[in-house]
Amino acid sequence: MIERTDVIVVGGGQAGLAAGYYLAQARIPFLILDADTRVGESWRRRWDSLELFTPARYSALPELAFPGDPEHYPGKDAVADYLEHYACAFELPIRHDSRVVSLERCQGGYRVATESGDQRRSRAVFLGMMNQYSRGSSLIYWVKLDAAYIVDQVRHTRAA
Repeated sequence: MIERTDVIVVGGGQAGLAAGYYLAQARIPFLILDADTRVGESWRRRWDSLELFTPARYSALPELAFPGDPEHYPGKDAVADYLEHYACAFELPIRHDSRVVSLERCQGGYRVATESGDQRRSRAVFLGMMNQYSRGSSLIYWVKLDAAYIVDQVRHTRAA
């Protein structure tokens, strides 16, 4: 059986979680597919001395401040814990151990397949792998624009 939803978000990092937040606010059904076993796992695997290049005040995701002094530079474990807390706080639907291996256009939408062989269909796909942005505020700006576009597209295809 092929699972269906309006939007599939590929990647459960900062961009994917922020997109999930905006989709949830718009009441658009979505599912986040993430290759790792838990939120923030990719941060936990990094070197121990890793810190963000920007202070916490600029590293928060929508509607949830990064804990601690706004001027501190969070380490990798603090970032991982924050992301995990964010996903729980907003009850974002995440399917872990779901590495996406293919994405195809089909019949007015998309078909996504995971490494385990699961297949899902959606009206839109958000690729949440935007780690080329070094500043949290820039990242969230682009995610918000992309999420707004996806919300508009899903609403448009529903009406058609």
